[in-house]
Amino acid sequence: MIIGVLQRGFKAFSSTQYVPLVGDENLFSLIVGDNGIGKSTVLEALNFFFVNHDGFISNKTGKRGMRDASRDGFVAPLFLLDSDELKKLSPSEMRIVISIDDFLRVGKSVDAAIKNQLKNFPSEKWKAVLLTRYRNDVEHGDNCFPQGSLKDEFTSKSLPALGLQKEDFDGSKGNGKLRDWRELRDNIAGRYSYIYLPVEGNDKHFANLDSRPLRVLAEVDLGKAVDKAIGGNETKKKIIDDLQAFIDDIGKDLESYKYKDKTQTGFTQKLLRETIIEKYLSSKVLHKSTGPNGKTEIAFNHLSAGEKTQAVVALCRALILKGVKANDKVILAIDEPEASLHVSRVFEQFDILRGISKNVQTVVTTHWYGFMSVLDVGWVQSLTKAGDQFEVDTLDLADFYQQKRRLKTNSEEPRPFRVMLKADSEFRLSIINSLCLTRPINWIICEGLTDKIYLECLLGSATEDLPINIVPVAGQGNVEKFFKKLYPEILDYKDEIGGNVVCLVDTDSRLPSPAGYENNAAHRLWFKRLNNDKNGTQLRALNDSSSGGLTSIEDVLPALPFIRALQIFESEMPIDLLALSAKPDQDISFFHMDLRASEHEQLRAFLAERHSGRKMRLAKEFRSVYQPDVHGVPDWVDEIIAIFVGRSSQ
Repeated sequence: MIIGVLQRGFKAFSSTQYVPLVGDENLFSLIVGDNGIGKSTVLEALNFFFVNHDGFISNKTGKRGMRDASRDGFVAPLFLLDSDELKKLSPSEMRIVISIDDFLRVGKSVDAAIKNQLKNFPSEKWKAVLLTRYRNDVEHGDNCFPQGSLKDEFTSKSLPALGLQKEDFDGSKGNGKLRDWRELRDNIAGRYSYIYLPVEGNDKHFANLDSRPLRVLAEVDLGKAVDKAIGGNETKKKIIDDLQAFIDDIGKDLESYKYKDKTQTGFTQKLLRETIIEKYLSSKVLHKSTGPNGKTEIAFNHLSAGEKTQAVVALCRALILKGVKANDKVILAIDEPEASLHVSRVFEQFDILRGISKNVQTVVTTHWYGFMSVLDVGWVQSLTKAGDQFEVDTLDLADFYQQKRRLKTNSEEPRPFRVMLKADSEFRLSIINSLCLTRPINWIICEGLTDKIYLECLLGSATEDLPINIVPVAGQGNVEKFFKKLYPEILDYKDEIGGNVVCLVDTDSRLPSPAGYENNAAHRLWFKRLNNDKNGTQLRALNDSSSGGLTSIEDVLPALPFIRALQIFESEMPIDLLALSAKPDQDISFFHMDLRASEHEQLRAFLAERHSGRKMRLAKEFRSVYQPDVHGVPDWVDEIIAIFVGRSSQ
C-alpha cells in the first residue's frame, strides 16, 4: 500500500512537501482543506506517477530547471511492501529495498513526518521504499532519491551500515544512481492499478466501461475470461505472428515505405488482451432504471450531475466486489464524491465508500465534514497553509474529536475553530438525515474512545440487528453540547425520524445541567448518566440529580474480564490485585472488588494518569478477553438496547 506522497513542483506544491495518507493498516484516507490548498493535487500527482507519465502539471517553480536534477519536479509515493511483495524481488533488488527502508527510518535528512509515520509499521513486517518519478524522467529517473540532502546522505560514506555493495551502483557510488533502479521502480509500481475519478470528469470518462479508470477495474476479472476464451500463450502468439506476417507481405510491395511499431515493445500478448476488452466494453453504456418496476431507462449522459456521481461510485463498488481479490493492488482515488449531491444522499455515498475501503485502498478529497457520522476507521489529513509553508495534520477517525481539539496552527487562519464549527454542524445534520432513512441508524454519543471500545464489546450482536453508530466527542461537556444542539432539531423532524440517539456520560464531580430540557426529545433523543449507588448501577435520566459517587465506565463493566484485563498492570499498580478479597455474588467491576474508598481513588488516578495511555491499554485488553456468552451483559446495556427497539419510555 501507499502511506504518503513526497512531491515538488507539482501544481500547489512548489517546494518539497510530504503528505501522509494513513497511520496504520486501515485503508481509508480523507484529505480536507480549503479550496485551492492542494487536496486534488495529491490525487493528480499519484495519477502522474502511476498512469499519465507525460501529465506533470508544473507550477511556476516546476517550469524552471527541468534539466537540473536539483530543481526538477517529481512525485514520490512512499510504498510499504509486505512479505508477499518482497518474495517477488531478486536478491539484489531485495538488498536495495532493505537499504532504503533502513535509511528512511534513521536518515537525518528524512522528513520527520516520514520517520514518525514509519514507527507504526515495524520493519519486521513492512519494508518502506520511496519511488520517484521525475518530470524529466528520461534524464533523472535513475536517481533513487531527489537531488539534495536526501541523495547526499544516502550516497555518503557515512552510511556503510546500509549494506549496499559497489555493484549495486551504476558507475561511481557518489552519483546516487542505483543499477537497474528504474526497472525496480517500474516493476513495483506496475503491480498497482490506480483509478482516479476527478470531480470534473466528463461523460465519456465514466459512461462507458472502456473509459480508462473503469476498464482497469473490469480487466481484473475480464482478463482471465479473455485468456480462457482465446487459449494459451501459443494461440495468442500465433494471432500476433499472423497479423505481423500480413504487414510484412504488404511491406514487400511498398519499396520505399514500411510500417514500424509505435513503441519498442510492439503489439504484445498483453496488448492483444487489453484491446479485445476495450473494444467490447466500448459498446456498453451505463443506464439508470427508474419509474414503476424500473422500466424507464435513462442513459448516463442524461443524468443529473448528482446522479452521475452516485452512479460512478456504485459502479466502482460493483466492479471491486466482482473482480478484486485480496492480494490485488488497487488504489481508488475520488475527488469530492459529495459533489452535486443533496445532503440527504451524501451519507449513503460515504457509507458505500466505507465498504469499498475494506477491499481496496481508498483516498478521497472532500468538503463534507459529516464523514464522522459514517466513518469510524481511517485517517483524515487536514491541509492548511502558513505563509509559503504547508501544514498537514493527521487525525485518526477512531478518535476524531479528541484529536481535533489538540490542533495547533502557525497559520493566520483560525483553523481549529473553523474545522470544529463546520464538522459539528455537518455531523449533526448527517445524524438527522440518517435517523430518517428507510432503515434508520441509531446513535450513541459518548465521552471518549475507551468508552466506545467498551460499548462496542458490550452491545455485541445487537449492532448487527440494530444499526448503531458510536461516536466519542471528547468529554462530558461536548456530549451535553450535542444533546442541547440536537434537541430542537429532533423536535422539528420528530414525525420523520425512526431512529434514536442516546447521549451517554459518566458521573463526574460536576453533574449535567438539565435547565430547559426534558429527559428526552420526542422519545428519540435521550440523555443518560452511568452511576453506581448502593442498589447497583443506574442509568440515570438528565433531570435525576441523585449521585452515589463518582462513576466511570470502568466501574460498570463485567467484573471477571475487567479484573483479568487489569492484570497487565500488575507490576505497576498501587494496590495488590492478588491480595484483593472479592464479592463473588457481584458481577459488576466496582462492586466485585472489595476496595476501600481510598483504594478506589488510587485505582482511578492510576488509570487516568496523564500521558500514561493506561485507560486505552486496559480497554483493548478487555476487548480481547471479554466473551458475552461467558461473562454476561450488564443490565444497563440492556436498558440502552431497549431504547433502540422502542421498549423504553423513561
